[in-house]
Amino acid sequence: MYGFGRYLEDGAQHTLAAIIDSPAEHWWKDFLTRWQPSGSENGLRLALRRNYMNFYLCGQSVGRVGFDHGGVPYVETHAKYAFDKEQLAKYVRLSGNRFVHPGTGVAHSYEGMSTLIQWVERAAGKAGEEKRFVERVVAKNASVIDLEMALPAFDDRRRAPRIDLVALEQCADRIKVVFWEAKLVKDSRLVARGRPEVLTQLEDYKQYMADSQRRKQVADAYANTCAQTLRFHDMAQRLGLSVRAPDPMVIEVARDPAILDIDPVPRLLILDDGSTSGARRLHLERLRSTEFGAPVPIVMVQSDAAIKLCQPEAVDG
Repeated sequence: MYGFGRYLEDGAQHTLAAIIDSPAEHWWKDFLTRWQPSGSENGLRLALRRNYMNFYLCGQSVGRVGFDHGGVPYVETHAKYAFDKEQLAKYVRLSGNRFVHPGTGVAHSYEGMSTLIQWVERAAGKAGEEKRFVERVVAKNASVIDLEMALPAFDDRRRAPRIDLVALEQCADRIKVVFWEAKLVKDSRLVARGRPEVLTQLEDYKQYMADSQRRKQVADAYANTCAQTLRFHDMAQRLGLSVRAPDPMVIEVARDPAILDIDPVPRLLILDDGSTSGARRLHLERLRSTEFGAPVPIVMVQSDAAIKLCQPEAVDG
């Protein structure tokens, strides 16, 4: 059983770096050109995995970059992004400069940035309201280091639900990894006559992080993420791109992984559009109470200007 990991193997690192330094056109250069680190507006968001990575747009993977058995890089995207008005629920692999329709078998040429822009535009047209909120959070917070984070199987759970955001937070002379689940205030998973559905998702994360060995795995993984972010930033600069510098906390963790801790209690970030009824607000207050156990840390925001990841206000138990 695999544990939690975030890394690229040495061979993958060298391959991607060699592509950057080559004069030839390559899709990897195009994806990196569209990348914008957290804290920047309007770009693809890069999320490191276990020897692969995803480029996200509003929570949707426009490109999954992996490596075949020979170490050759490829990128996969959903057919609905690769082809206009496509309904087929399959993925398309681009290797070199060709990709094949998974239904017809017809080969198509990758025409450089113009093809990638088409993929991005199709993905943007399919983004839901909640994922657009997540994207706005990333654009306002340079401390975000991961998206769509999923836990490996553990105990009797085959798979835990994903959590939207992973961010760094300064805590005296230490830095914490903090997990955030983003919700719209109208989300039905926040309210229930009994136990709200969102609590089950958050409880899975709490139980996973309750184990000290698993917490160390996660801390090591996100220290690797910080170090790899600096490498990607260096690649972007070698392409001559003007890319926002990584957050100072990312740089600090990359230099000294030992300062990184894990906050084992995930938090809720809720966008309140002002239309919430009094009854729904009472349901939200139940989450902040001890009715279902420990209070849920909640940050409510009402506008883009206020979207700042921060410590929730203390709740009296």
